[in-house]
Amino acid sequence: MTSKSPEDILYRVLLKTEALRTGVFKLSSGTLSPYFVNMRLTLSYPSAFSSLVGVYRHIVQSSGILESQEYICGIPTSGLPFASAAAYSLGKALIYVKAKGETHPRERMIEGVLKAGSSAILLDDVVGTGFTLASASEAVRRQGGIVTDAVALLDREEGGRALLRSNGVELHVAAGIKDIAQRLLDDGVIDDDVFKNVTAETTSRKIDRSKSGE
Repeated sequence: MTSKSPEDILYRVLLKTEALRTGVFKLSSGTLSPYFVNMRLTLSYPSAFSSLVGVYRHIVQSSGILESQEYICGIPTSGLPFASAAAYSLGKALIYVKAKGETHPRERMIEGVLKAGSSAILLDDVVGTGFTLASASEAVRRQGGIVTDAVALLDREEGGRALLRSNGVELHVAAGIKDIAQRLLDDGVIDDDVFKNVTAETTSRKIDRSKSGE
């Protein structure tokens, strides 16, 4: 990890890979958003991807949660490549939550060998409402695991942190969308109107958490 902050590294990667786009986008929840973040694009840029793995490693190590955790739990699908690389970089075992449609009602939702009573850090790329991570925490707990922390690169600031906290999970991120949007504005990448749309969305847009895929 260099002397640059996790937020600075994330910001530069988003610019380099054009993983963040503004416009009008329909999210997996069915709602419209003035921006979209596709972190899968970074997988095609080895140096950028490596930098982001370093960001995850820094967050986990600096937060002081690493020693008490035995597993890194990846979230399908875009979070899984990052979880895989981060787990092996940190010397932790990897498990992951199966994607929707991959299991029958009575099948286990966790892939990998999860020992009962063991702790796992949830790892995803972008957090929206937090519903996906909250569901993942329940899946791990149903299989006997312990979940107290989740790590992501970007927080869309749509209530995910509060939802996770209500489920006993603390969220750790590199940056929130408001801070990233401010930097984009300062650097002339977006104009005032786009900035207002992006930042207003974090407090005004209503999302049905039961349907959100983020």
